[in-house]
Amino acid sequence: MSNEESWNFFGRIETLEQTAKRFKATEAASEEAWKIALVAFHIAVGAMFLYVPQQARAFKDTIMSNLEHIDLSRQTLDALEQIMLDVCDSLDRTKTPK
Repeated sequence: MSNEESWNFFGRIETLEQTAKRFKATEAASEEAWKIALVAFHIAVGAMFLYVPQQARAFKDTIMSNLEHIDLSRQTLDALEQIMLDVCDSLDRTKTPK
């Protein structure tokens, strides 16, 4: 192996290291975007259900039915459903008796 080939080998390693760093940064950004999306979904569902708390669970079922038709992972569907259930439970606890 010539000197030039050796340096080329180390250059490839450096390129791979830089690519790995960019991948990790992208992965972190993606994870943060996922968390922000879940918070935004929680806020949106809470705002929507706030004015019709008696229909919140029926709306949750309708929304879940629609979400199940758009090729989301089971993990994502479960997370979104849990958010909606938490909002419904919260609304149930804060209902004032008539």
